Amino acid sequence: MRMRPEYREVSFGEWLEDELNARNITQSELARRAGYTLRAVNRICREHSSPTLITAEDLLQAIGYRFEIVKDDRQRPER
Repeated sequence: MRMRPEYREVSFGEWLEDELNARNITQSELARRAGYTLRAVNRICREHSSPTLITAEDLLQAIGYRFEIVKDDRQRPER
């Protein structure tokens, strides 16, 4: 039997904060790299603001991710 990995849903801000910590990058450094204010990055990390797709792309690219939207035809499990 194949085991399914365990997943938990997290917000973009929570995930981003975890990534920054794992990479030892400050919010200030991310803001500088991505061309945003520290306040804007802080609001996203603290979940006071949701980024637009463009902002999410900029932030992800600033920490070395490639951003793309892919259609997924799999059905999501019921909640």
